[in-house]
Amino acid sequence: GKERADYYLSVNKNNRPVDKRKVDQFVSELINGNWKSNTGEAVKISTKGFLLDGQHRMIAVSLTSVPVTMLVVYDLEESIFDVLDTGKPRGACDVFALNNVPNYKRTAAIIREYNSFKSGKYYSGSSKDVVKNTNASLLSEYKKNYIIYDKVSVESNKLYGSFNRVLSTTNIGSFYLLFSNRDIEKCERFFNQLCGSESVTNKSVLTLKNFLIRDKISLKKISPKIKYAFIIKTWNAFVLDRELKILKYDDNVEKFPVIL
Repeated sequence: GKERADYYLSVNKNNRPVDKRKVDQFVSELINGNWKSNTGEAVKISTKGFLLDGQHRMIAVSLTSVPVTMLVVYDLEESIFDVLDTGKPRGACDVFALNNVPNYKRTAAIIREYNSFKSGKYYSGSSKDVVKNTNASLLSEYKKNYIIYDKVSVESNKLYGSFNRVLSTTNIGSFYLLFSNRDIEKCERFFNQLCGSESVTNKSVLTLKNFLIRDKISLKKISPKIKYAFIIKTWNAFVLDRELKILKYDDNVEKFPVIL
């Protein structure tokens, strides 16, 4: 009941941010008698007595005072938090938040997309085209290069604002990482010209900028894969000091461009 739920919440010292929608869902199920107790989903307590899994259920019980029966598992290692995937599925941002990663939502999204793009998967429309990353693997990737990821996350948010939210922070961040692997100085110039206030030195960048603005306000959007092809083609032209007057990409007859 409520007393037990409040106790578990009092030892909820190291958990992910609360999702109000998930709490509201559980509250509704409890109030309307739709709560199912025998689902096999356990409340998990660490060896130190902290609540590892079940905070949304505990909050709902506390708010409604509806008594329920739940399986409770004790003496679990706190390190398993990274791979828990129950009640409300844990996203990478939850694990990043637990590990005190700055701007955890944005940074997790950038690393996930960067890994996908780096593997040549540019979202052609099929879920099979997206590289699957575990929460633990994404956190491990962050820890290897956290200084770079923190910097890119902050910079991508600045560019997102200066470009009037035309290109998402995730797209900016992931392409920033990809291009900086080739040439960090040119990468900075490219994005400052595309998204920032730096004067355009290559008309290809202006062509891409105008295209992205038109696509942003258009009711009929092009596919992400075509947009990403245009971004890479523009980068390649920028690196080679060539100028593109128009941007074209036909997925049926043309191979996806490779970053130079």
